[in-house]
Order: sequence, then C-alpha cells, then structure tokens
Amino acid sequence: MVVKSTLDQLEDFLLNVPDEHNESMLIEELDGFLAGVIVCPDMILPSRWMPYIWSESGSEDHAPVFEDLKQVQRITGLIMDHYNGIAMSLHPNSIPYEPVFAVDTRNEDVLWEMWAEGFRRAMALLPASWLVIVESGDQAAIEALAGLRSLIAIASRESTLPKPDQNHLTAKAPDLIPEWVETLSYWRLARNPIAPASANAIFKGVGRNDPCPCGSGKKYKKCHGAN
Repeated sequence: MVVKSTLDQLEDFLLNVPDEHNESMLIEELDGFLAGVIVCPDMILPSRWMPYIWSESGSEDHAPVFEDLKQVQRITGLIMDHYNGIAMSLHPNSIPYEPVFAVDTRNEDVLWEMWAEGFRRAMALLPASWLVIVESGDQAAIEALAGLRSLIAIASRESTLPKPDQNHLTAKAPDLIPEWVETLSYWRLARNPIAPASANAIFKGVGRNDPCPCGSGKKYKKCHGAN
C-alpha cells in the first residue's frame, strides 16, 4: 500500500472538492498564496485567509461541503501543515524554500504562473501592507517585491515590459521566485522577529466559544476544539 504524502493528500482533495460551484485553488496556487500570507508585512490569521482558498471572493457560498467534522479537521490540518512547512523553510539557516510548480510533461517546462496567481491573491488580502516594503528603503526587499509583481503581471497578461524582458523573466522565474520570497521573508523577520504563527500557536488560547481560527464558521469547541 502506497502512503501518500500530506501534500499529495491535500492536492487530491483540492482537485476533487465536493462543491458544485468549485472555485478552489490548485496546489500550486495554494503554495503561492500561503507564501504570500507568510511574508506579508502584517500577520494574517487563518480565519481571514482560509476562506479565500475556496473562492476568489472568500464567500461562504463557495466553501466545500465536508463529509463530517473529522474531514474538516483533516483538511484544515493538511493546509496548516503546509503553511508551517513553508514558514519553517523561510527562516535563515533552514532548508531552502522550494515552491510547488506544475511541470508540462510534454516538454518539462516549469509552469510557475499558477503559483504567481496564488501570491497575487495573498497580496490582495492586505494591499496597503505591502507599501511598507516600498517605503522601507531596503533595496533588496524593494527589488524582490517589484520582481514578483512583474511576474504576476506577466502571468495575468497585463505586463507592460518589452517582450524580450518578459521572455527573460519567464525563463528565470523558477529560480527567481524562491530567492525573492526568501528575501521578503528575511526583511519581515528583521523588522518583526516574531515568526509566523505555527498551527499550535494559532489554536492555543482560543476560547471554547470563540469562532474557530480555521475559518469554518463554527465555534472552536465544535470544530478544532472538539478533540
């Protein structure tokens, strides 16, 4: 029996979300989204960002219909595991961050565009927060943010760069993306040494009658606090 990794289990669920209006992210988009949430200059709690995994608008109308509470906890746990894995890899002296990209099996081209779309959606949650980087005067962070924005524009076909520059960035994107994300993470940690919250830290201290941080809409005692 082949035991699937947590990432494979999460990918399977996202590909088969039981909802007739399915707008859920694919795994590559989710990876970019979580990376953007983590390196955002201001912390964004799961209760804020998790609904956007299921739809562009974050509407509860597009939330998946889970089989039961156990499945809610399992899927939320898989998402938080991936969140924590990215956060850990974005710390200095840790293993390098490796974005999740799709690969075109016909020619082995790395398809980074869906990752960029996920990062764009994370930036859209708190657009004003990113201005702090531009105003910081930190040239490396400013260039990293500008580079990611350029890739987002290319992916959405809204780039105003000359075509040769677009082609150059497209070819280099798989190598540039992890470098730029790490640069933004280091800038964030230097500005605020408190690391992005882990799953345990997020759920610890939540009142039993408070809304669950996972964004399910249930009280904590009836969701992640049930066990």
